[in-house]
Parts: sequence; structure tokens; C-alpha cells
Amino acid sequence: MRSNLLLSKYLGQIVYGGSDGIITTFAVVAGFAGAQNESIQMYPMAVVLLFGFANLFADATSMGIGNFLSVRSESSLIKKNGGYNKAFFTSIATFLAFIVFGLIPLAPYIFIQNFNTTFKLSVFFTFLALLIIGLFRWKVTKEGILRSVGEVVLLGGASATVAYFVGTFFRI
Repeated sequence: MRSNLLLSKYLGQIVYGGSDGIITTFAVVAGFAGAQNESIQMYPMAVVLLFGFANLFADATSMGIGNFLSVRSESSLIKKNGGYNKAFFTSIATFLAFIVFGLIPLAPYIFIQNFNTTFKLSVFFTFLALLIIGLFRWKVTKEGILRSVGEVVLLGGASATVAYFVGTFFRI
């Protein structure tokens, strides 16, 4: 019961950080995949991982700091007590959600050496991660399952598609 209460307390940060982690990390993967020439694999997996991990940790840190400053500013503005503690814990929740969920699209590139298979698996893992975020949102908010899950999957999928499409402009 207590863990459910704790999760619902940080639902916004988990959904926001997690979905952004999934989408922006997958954007790196999809951009590279879109830029690949079908007959020549120009970007080795090490390059995809380098950019993927750089994005993952830089964005997670940026989001965590942004959340901290946002909550601190809000707390100062309305003169709430405990603004520092609230800001600290919400920023940690955002950072961790970003890292945990953002690793999911990179997992195939970490564990599988076949470049042709990795992108397809990354697409599938990204879908599953978005589905998990949507189900988590549904469980905590008790909104309709189609709305809770559908919004996350649809909007996340649209963002992923844009990243792949942009990558196709860089094919050589």
C-alpha cells in the first residue's frame, strides 16, 4: 500500500521522465536507422550507443535539474514549506524514470550484435516501454485504459516516427 502511495505521489515525474526518456533515446536510434543506406551500414553500433548514452545521461540530468528548479521556483512563489525536500525528491524521480525507461530502446544495441535486427527490436522495446508507462498511468489515475495507454503510445509513437523520418534526410 505504501509503495502504491509513493508511486502515485510521483506519477507525474515518472510518466514525464519515463516517456521522455523512451522517446528521446529512441529518437537517437531512429535517426541513425533512418539515415542508414539500405545497402551500406554507415553507422556502427558503437556510434549509436555513444550518442544514445550521451543523450540518455545528459537529458536525464537536464530534466532532473529542470524539475528541481521548477519545483523550487513554484515553492518559493507560493511560499510553501519544505520546498527543497519536495524539489529534491521529484527531481530524483524524474532523473531515475528517464534513465530506467530511456535504457529500454538502447537495450538491443547493448546486447545484440546484428544491426539489421537491433532497430526492429528497438522499435518493439520502445512500444513495450510506452505501453508500460501507459499502464502505470492507468493503474494510478484510474482513467480509462484506452485514454491512459492510448495517449502515451500514440504520442510517443508519433514522436518516434518523426525522428526516423528526419534521419532519412541524411542518407548518403
